[in-house]
Amino acid sequence: MKKYSEEMTKKIVFSLILLMGVTVGYRNAAAQSTYLSARNLSLGGGGAAYMTGYHAAFINPANIGLFRGNSQFMLGLPGDFNVSSGGPLLNVAVYNKYFTKGYQLTDNQISSALGSWFGAKDTDSRSFAFNVNVLPLAYIHKTAIGTFGAALRFRTIGRVSVNKGLAEFMLRGLDQSYFSQTRPINFSNATYSIASLSLSYATDIALGEHRKLFLGVAPKIIEGLNYFKSNFQSHLQISGDTLLEHQFNYDIYTVGNMTNDFQKFYDQRISPNQNPSFSDIQLNSMTKGGIKGHGLGLDLGASYVYSFDGSVTRKNGLARHVLVLSASVTDIGSVNFNKNAQKFSANNTFKWNGLNPNYQQIDAKHDSSFSNYLNYVGQDSIARNIYGAFSPDNISSIHAKLPTMLHLGAYVKYGKLGLMLDYDKGMNNIGMNTRNTSFSVGAEYYLLNFLPIRAGYRTGGLTSNSFSVGTGLEFRNFHLEAGIMTIKSSMTRGYNISTAVSSLVLIF
Repeated sequence: MKKYSEEMTKKIVFSLILLMGVTVGYRNAAAQSTYLSARNLSLGGGGAAYMTGYHAAFINPANIGLFRGNSQFMLGLPGDFNVSSGGPLLNVAVYNKYFTKGYQLTDNQISSALGSWFGAKDTDSRSFAFNVNVLPLAYIHKTAIGTFGAALRFRTIGRVSVNKGLAEFMLRGLDQSYFSQTRPINFSNATYSIASLSLSYATDIALGEHRKLFLGVAPKIIEGLNYFKSNFQSHLQISGDTLLEHQFNYDIYTVGNMTNDFQKFYDQRISPNQNPSFSDIQLNSMTKGGIKGHGLGLDLGASYVYSFDGSVTRKNGLARHVLVLSASVTDIGSVNFNKNAQKFSANNTFKWNGLNPNYQQIDAKHDSSFSNYLNYVGQDSIARNIYGAFSPDNISSIHAKLPTMLHLGAYVKYGKLGLMLDYDKGMNNIGMNTRNTSFSVGAEYYLLNFLPIRAGYRTGGLTSNSFSVGTGLEFRNFHLEAGIMTIKSSMTRGYNISTAVSSLVLIF
């Protein structure tokens, strides 16, 4: 017995050293957000090998059956809730260093601030992204032929990008010394919301007394709730004493009631007897009109589980001393937004030689008010007839990809202690997902059988290196958990804040 215990301890220690070695080897890898519950958020945001139960359907469906009991049910208002946001555009450290001192910045200070914020080139851009997840209903059940599950999930995914040239314009204004040569001024944003019904299944293959291979699949039916995207590209130059030239083009993609608002503005603008107003374009139009598209998605996963002390699983879930190695691909698929989908485009040039007011016209048409005349020039003549001179391009639908990601994970459980390690790679740049690889590591320890203490670390990506903590209550028949992730300094890659709460989970 003593010899077996020593051998088991050696294997546990070797596994922990191996995981920590990978931690050091990949410490400079970039990171991104993945599916976050209160549990895996607290451990740095990974979880391909760590997450079990209904949560696993969204990060590795092979693990949906690795929980204590035969059934797991979650119903909450709002349910499991997570908000993640951040990115290098939200560089709080640079902002505090340069913009909170109460004095006007010099040209050199502006250059230094924006160099630290954006980089050296005018074309360099920085992004801010956000993900919101609500999981109000989930259920899984073990049977003799495997584990089956179903879950309802709501998601909002978005990203905003701004280039250095636009930041220069916002800080310098129409500074002729800076804009004497052509400078790019660009920005873009894309946001969509979806609801999905995920159906999951997992089974296992015995590889011996101490080993099992778990395989899982989770197809999902997706309904598109709203979509909005814009992309603005331009060049600005000031030459001579007053000549300003701004060449620009932009595309705006809309669906549902938002399309109606833009179409109404366009119809009124080309009508000789109407005066359209940008205030008629309501942002809350995006949330009206019900379902605006349909799609399909798929999550796939596999986990190899090795037990150091006999059976891989028991009634209380995973065995007491195990090593789990996992791989999964999540969010394969897309959504086709086809309800009143439209593209609005503009390509124009604004040239300005200064104001040449016609005072007779000011007296006749603007009640002798110079301010009314300026409002007319700014809002009507420039905003409406130049920058608002977009035209509709007929399209049948808008295709939106899901934030596909590859996950590789490892988890060592040694009694009350657990160590988690994840290495991820995004397949596209959507929301907080990036094509860069990511890395997270975390540890948990149960002070009591029902009181876990969790902490984790995650590297850069869209944001600076992040630290997380969390805890919860895990009794025999219900769980309630919370976690938070934030940063120490936003100077390198911007700010990050994530929080998650898991509502009451019943286990039978």
